[in-house]
Amino acid sequence: SFQRRVVGVTTRLDKLLGEVRLLEDKRKSYLAVLSAVRRIPLDVLGEIFTILFPVDLTIRDRVALLRLGHVCRSWRAALMQLRSVW
Repeated sequence: SFQRRVVGVTTRLDKLLGEVRLLEDKRKSYLAVLSAVRRIPLDVLGEIFTILFPVDLTIRDRVALLRLGHVCRSWRAALMQLRSVW
């Protein structure tokens, strides 16, 4: 009886460890993307934001801009430097 329980727990642990490895791989890939995005100069980031939005901003566009500004400090700084956005 105890032997079956040990085998069951071992099997469950193996499965969970496999899931942990998959999650760690996903996390590493996300961190790699974030690292690349953080290295983009503010003026280039600002140009990207300018391309994203039309010249005449609607309420929906303004809300989207506010959300972009909440992503991180550098995104907010890039948005603040753009006169065309405001």
